[in-house]
Amino acid sequence: MEITDHELMRKIKDGDMPAFDTLVRRWEHRLYNVVCKILSDPETTKDVCQDTFLKIYQTAKKYRPIGHFETWLYRIAVNRSINELKKRKRHQTYSLAYDDEDEKGTFCHNLIDPEPQPDEIVQQNEIASCIQDALKNLPADQRIVVILRHYEGLKFQQIAEVLNCPLGTVKSRIYSAMDQLKMMLKHII
Repeated sequence: MEITDHELMRKIKDGDMPAFDTLVRRWEHRLYNVVCKILSDPETTKDVCQDTFLKIYQTAKKYRPIGHFETWLYRIAVNRSINELKKRKRHQTYSLAYDDEDEKGTFCHNLIDPEPQPDEIVQQNEIASCIQDALKNLPADQRIVVILRHYEGLKFQQIAEVLNCPLGTVKSRIYSAMDQLKMMLKHII
């Protein structure tokens, strides 16, 4: 039987480093994909993920197993990502290079079925690129709710907890974001 995240946090609280390694291995890819979709920069994503896990380790003694671990983890990662977006906005720097894969082979874009035909691969890549570009053009607050809802499958209430905002705000952001995405993507729908 697999040990739960709450049990791992209890062990980490007691200084168990293998438990921390297990937690990191369990969540690193999902966390990377969420943060990468928010930031669209693989190098900065790695830094934010590392910072998130460091924060988890540092606050392990204060951790209380209330609610879902996943919600708590995403709250930390999203807050770190928002801070990074604010820092970028202050510095007004833009990366012209974009790498589709990190060294482990995980994609920041939608994962593609490994068996499609070559023409389907080209079409899927074009669609994924259009969706990624459209997501980048959304305001950060809307982009985050779309990623948490549609890529990570969180429920509206969980997203509200992650973002520490009212449920109605989450629903409003989703509605607005989806409306904007439909307008931006109407040429491929």
